[in-house]
Order: sequence, then C-alpha cells, then structure tokens
Amino acid sequence: MTAGRQKSIQPERRDGRCFGYTQKPGEYDGGQAEDVRVPYANTGPLKVPDSLSDEQAIFLYDIFPTGYFEADIANVRLGDDVAVFGAGPVGYFAVLSSFLRGAARVFSIDHEPARLEKTQAWGAETINFEKNDPVQTIKRGEARSRRRGIWAVGHYKAPEIKDPVYEKQNPLQVINWIVQAARKFSTFGIPGVCMGAYNQFPLNQFFNRELQMRLCQCPVKNYNEQLLHLIEMPGSTLRRSSAM
Repeated sequence: MTAGRQKSIQPERRDGRCFGYTQKPGEYDGGQAEDVRVPYANTGPLKVPDSLSDEQAIFLYDIFPTGYFEADIANVRLGDDVAVFGAGPVGYFAVLSSFLRGAARVFSIDHEPARLEKTQAWGAETINFEKNDPVQTIKRGEARSRRRGIWAVGHYKAPEIKDPVYEKQNPLQVINWIVQAARKFSTFGIPGVCMGAYNQFPLNQFFNRELQMRLCQCPVKNYNEQLLHLIEMPGSTLRRSSAM
C-alpha cells in the first residue's frame, strides 16, 4: 500500500461500525473529504489496478457489493425470476447482480422513469408502481420454479401521489408487495436501511407460504475483491456500470 495508488475503502470498519452512517451504526464522520483517516487500514482498503479508472472502480467501495449481497442473500440462482423493489443505485446493482447470478427474468419496480430506464438497459422488465400494480404485473408473467424478492428502497417513505396503487405512507408496503409476489418456498433479501420498528408485520404470510427473509448490513470486504476481478476482465460489460 503506497501513496498515490488507487484504493477502494468500504464504509464499515473491521469491528462492524460504520463511517458517515448516523449514530446507530457507529457515528464516525464520513469519507467525503480530500484526506481521510482510515482505522484498520492494514486490512480494509482494496488495491485497484492502474488499468481501471476512478469511475470504473468507485462503486466497489459500497454500492456494487451491496447490490450483489442482496442477490446473494435472496439466494438468486440460475433460472430464477427476481423482483427488485427500488431502482436507485443499490437497486440498479441488485438488478445487474441478479443477472450475473443467472436470473432468467428480473423485474425492476420504482416510480422514477429515469431510474427505470437505467435498469431496463440491463434487460430488466420495468414496472412503474404509480401506473401499475406490481404484484399483479409480476404474477401475469410466465411462472417459474422460484421467484425471489429484493428490497432496495433504503429507509422507505412512500411518495405523495393522488391515486396510489399502494397505501400512502405505509412502511410495510414494499414487504407486503414482496410477500404477495413471491412464490412459496422463496427467499427475499433486505440489506437495509431498516432503522424502525414495524407494527402488523405479516408474519402469518411468511409462515403460511414458507417464505424466508434474510437481512443485515452488507459485509463489503467479502465481495469487493471478487467483483473487482469481474470488472477488470478484458471486454467486461461491467465496466459500463460506471456510466450509471
């Protein structure tokens, strides 16, 4: 590790706490600065080869590993259908990662046209939930053996619209959508950010439909090196993810 070399540094420390991530996960100042003090720098930073530009490597610090982590904990496998709720930066990489893991179809659900255009460019079937019921739209598709769900909406807050397809300001709306759209014995993943407690959680639907939910903060260090190798492969289409 030498001065002047490109490095990617994940937001969480090796002791599990986070930089720039509110009081609950650690209350450490963020890394948006010219100079940053990095605790545990002998284990955390990832060396970036000179063959990659800053723009091609920047998402390795958090967003790309988080998107891949979502697909991993949702147990996305070859031939699966995957519904990704949220098409922001993490949802974008969750769509990409689902395809990398062999998904046959990926649905991208959001209400921002610009976001949906980006996930559609990777081959996702987009659903604007202000115009269409996502559950019914997903169920109209060809049924496969497994249909996974991914929560990529962050700290959820429903937008203000006049004629919603969903219950306005319902913090459980996305979870209810995922549960209703999933096939029996399916798994869905939540990487955060989940900071509140929820009343009327649909636990009965999980039990009756044999669904599994997996969630935790992404362990970036477990994923960023393998994703770096995928990006640096000659001719890799992943390099265009930097155009997000």
